[in-house]
Amino acid sequence: MQLYKIRNGYNLDTDAVVHFTRKILSDGLRKPGSQLYYLDFLATCIKAPIVSHGYGGFLCMGILDQFHKPTLSEVQAYDILKLCVHEIHRRFIYSLQDFQVKVVCKSGTHELPTITKI
Repeated sequence: MQLYKIRNGYNLDTDAVVHFTRKILSDGLRKPGSQLYYLDFLATCIKAPIVSHGYGGFLCMGILDQFHKPTLSEVQAYDILKLCVHEIHRRFIYSLQDFQVKVVCKSGTHELPTITKI
């Protein structure tokens, strides 16, 4: 938003920031291909093939790094997610019982079976 202020000479209020951000995101939907970025609270921004967030994400990065391939099928990706969830259940003292899995693809969204604690 600082760049916007420098370029245009004025600040945006909260409503304007929301609409500005929405427009940028929706413009990205019209470009071919997909992109994934990691963005944290310190404004660290990294383009990456895989990302995970939070304490559970630290436990999953090794699994994702080992098994990720750009050509994974949905079933293979779901199996990797199951490995991640089981690792979180095994090593993280405070873990959720169930993990919902939702897929976003070019034809829309759908849910996969919930991954539960064994």
